[in-house]
Amino acid sequence: MKIAPASSIAFSVLALGTLLLTTVQTASAHPDDPKVLDRLPPVVAEAYRRDDPQRGTHHFESLDVELLSWLPVNVFNTGANGASDIWGYTSPSGREYALLTLSNALAFVEVTNPGDAQIIDTFPAPQSLWHDVKVYGHHAYAVSEGGGGIRIYDMSGIDSGQITLVGAVLEGGTAATHNVAINTESGYLYRTGGQNNGLRIYSLANPATPQLVGSWSDRYVHDAQVVSYPSVMINGQLAFFREIAFCCSGFNGGQVDTGLTILDVTNKSNPVVLAQTAYSDRAYSHQAWLSEDRKYLFLNDELDEQNFGMPTTTRVFDVSDLGNPVEVTTFTNGNSAIDHNLYIKGDLMYAANYRSGLRIFDVSDPFEAEEIAYFNTFPGSDSANFNGAWSSYPFFESGTIIVSDIERGLFVLKHQPRQLQVAALSEVPSIVSPTGQTIELTISEVNGGQFVTGSARLLLDRGDGVETFPLVFQPGGTYRADFPAMECNTSITFSFAADAANGTTATLPSSGQFEAVVATDQLDVFEDQFDTDTGWVIGAPDDDATSGIWVRANPNGTIAQPSAPLFGNFCYITGQHPGGGAGANDVDNGKTTLTTPRLDLAADGPGGTHQISYWRWYSNSAGANPNNDIFVVDISADDGQTWVNVETVGPAGPETSGGWFQHAFNPADLITLTDQVRLRFVASDYNPQALVEAAIDGFLVSYLACDTQSIPGDVNGDGVVDLADLNLVLANFGQETSEGDANGDGFVDLADLNLVLSAFGSGSN
Repeated sequence: MKIAPASSIAFSVLALGTLLLTTVQTASAHPDDPKVLDRLPPVVAEAYRRDDPQRGTHHFESLDVELLSWLPVNVFNTGANGASDIWGYTSPSGREYALLTLSNALAFVEVTNPGDAQIIDTFPAPQSLWHDVKVYGHHAYAVSEGGGGIRIYDMSGIDSGQITLVGAVLEGGTAATHNVAINTESGYLYRTGGQNNGLRIYSLANPATPQLVGSWSDRYVHDAQVVSYPSVMINGQLAFFREIAFCCSGFNGGQVDTGLTILDVTNKSNPVVLAQTAYSDRAYSHQAWLSEDRKYLFLNDELDEQNFGMPTTTRVFDVSDLGNPVEVTTFTNGNSAIDHNLYIKGDLMYAANYRSGLRIFDVSDPFEAEEIAYFNTFPGSDSANFNGAWSSYPFFESGTIIVSDIERGLFVLKHQPRQLQVAALSEVPSIVSPTGQTIELTISEVNGGQFVTGSARLLLDRGDGVETFPLVFQPGGTYRADFPAMECNTSITFSFAADAANGTTATLPSSGQFEAVVATDQLDVFEDQFDTDTGWVIGAPDDDATSGIWVRANPNGTIAQPSAPLFGNFCYITGQHPGGGAGANDVDNGKTTLTTPRLDLAADGPGGTHQISYWRWYSNSAGANPNNDIFVVDISADDGQTWVNVETVGPAGPETSGGWFQHAFNPADLITLTDQVRLRFVASDYNPQALVEAAIDGFLVSYLACDTQSIPGDVNGDGVVDLADLNLVLANFGQETSEGDANGDGFVDLADLNLVLSAFGSGSN
């Protein structure tokens, strides 16, 4: 396998390719797609590969979809400012490859081992946000709104790390193209869009030199699927050997009279319109794909979410008679994100839906379609903006799924339908007793799964690595998780897991970890969700911002500012947006400060500690001059005379592009606790053309108490002395340990047993 080094990732190409790329036009936004308005810079991160011992961590939400590899945009070393479309290729040897389009390049990545995705080569491409690529035989065909015509790549040597740019075809008018579709059964390539074009049709009889053989320009075509029918019904009559193009089309770049056009392209010099169909709540007909039996067509509209406030909605057409397509139903998962590209494999629909990532639906019955799995590539927000997942390719025989994300690059995934379900019988606590605690769970077999006996476990991290504790089977068929005794005031994360016989693992939660603190109680000292004015101070003597001054409000929302509070009806934001451009009333020309009321942290009970937490929103990654500013949080013990830094967010990173994120800390780690504690939140913009917004919500000061002797005999700390305490004593009887040590002498013996028995039944849940 050839893995190109950073210094030579295929930016030395054939002279022919260089010549072609230096003569293409500059890309500009086209009217059907306002992605340019929502542009965010790529997220800079290290690659994640599941099979790499140094793989690091990730924080993407998912359900029944496993992340195997993640290659952010920056690891391709092309200087790209984003990614766009994606396709896949399987070589004759069975090795699998992802073809990822970047804003200035086409990348080839081997995903044969999906847990160890490796870049094979990259080639420069016209600068543009819009790129597309498809495969016929061992050739790849790439197009772009930035021009360059059809670029052709020979992948016959890809298993040896060799890919060749064969050349480019410019014949057919404008060099710009929006998408490319290939009918692999007939061997014809269809360029869609590019300025105001419809279809431009090329024969691939010689795959290295596509020949223009026809066109259709009655309407703009944004995207198309083209298939061959041995026989098909057209207006009630059976027709034979037809090639049909299902086109998402309209006038004026697709904006006017948007809808579905069904074309008979059997005669390439004379395509015939079989049907022109509108549909419900149409805003911009974007892309569509057939069910495998070709009875139904699934279509997404790219602007209905923004224009009409609709949730993510898929339209379904009955196309069993090509002359009379009928919209028969719609379905939604209720999410607010914009849908973009969808593909059908078997009974499943794989939809790349911008800020909600990859969504997988069971469409075996389109009238009862149901979302069954997802992987969200855009953490923090599902809003109707043009960021996040662009497209997916679910057609590898291995079941590997590849997804392209504008800001985050390439994701390599596997859909693993759950065969077990792990659930808690009561709410999972956020406070765990220092003397130990129990949680009861159920483990259910679903989808024909078989539970591997003995595999149920608690995964606990006290800050020095994950420890595993087996769950205890109970007579009633439930499972008991026993937390060990832990040091009070410790922050912990934990989850529960169980294995199925097919090798899959079910977890609770389905992604991420539960977070908790070790304490006997949590008392809220000061809580503010900002529905009333509690005395926060706006401004500081040295503030100099000319706009975007902190204000308590219900935000109007932009691509940089939240559209709603996280709690209640109000939050603090840096300037209420008045409408118009996103930069109206953002932070400009200096800094603006928000300070808490005076907090008394000096007089609480012994043995505990304080915790301060808040939810923050910060965006400095939009606009013409991104990632140059910071958001600063400080704390003072002397009423604001001196300050100590709590955190500095930015100038770049995963939490600088909007989205609500919580931060919690122990103030005693930074200051001496007094009755004159204050926090301040400082947003600044000292860089011209930057777009900076910040917000604060859900501010909480709590006291974590550590009175471990409140109930004698309650060795697991759940507030009641019962069978669980007795079992814990018996399990550790005769051992020198704190687990089950009811009298605190460091040894579990008869004295502890007697203490538990004498107190049995005391306390209350």
